[in-house]
Amino acid sequence: MSKVEADELKELDQLSDKLCHYHCQVFDDAFESLSVDSKYERLDKATVFLNSALSRISHFEAKERTRGKQAAYRGSQVRSGNAIIKEKRDSLAEHLKAFHVQICALYAPLLAGRPVMVDAGK
Repeated sequence: MSKVEADELKELDQLSDKLCHYHCQVFDDAFESLSVDSKYERLDKATVFLNSALSRISHFEAKERTRGKQAAYRGSQVRSGNAIIKEKRDSLAEHLKAFHVQICALYAPLLAGRPVMVDAGK
């Protein structure tokens, strides 16, 4: 496994740990007893993390495509370690997307109680 692949695997593990952390914050027993503003804060932080993590995964996929094109240009094979990383990346992306759906479901009842602000100047 190359250094680039090892670094990606390490970062995917870190993203997975952070996903677990945010999932626990949103779905712990105390969440329902929080004030609406505190709920928004937790959901907003989790959403920012999700967007960032999905962006990183897209970046990793783009880098993998580039490495594949470079290997094809050189006439060499892409290493088999990429399959393990791709599987982990795809699995994490699916967990992130599922968590995003859950967060959206938690936002829905909170948004009904908030006033809508429209900027008519744009």
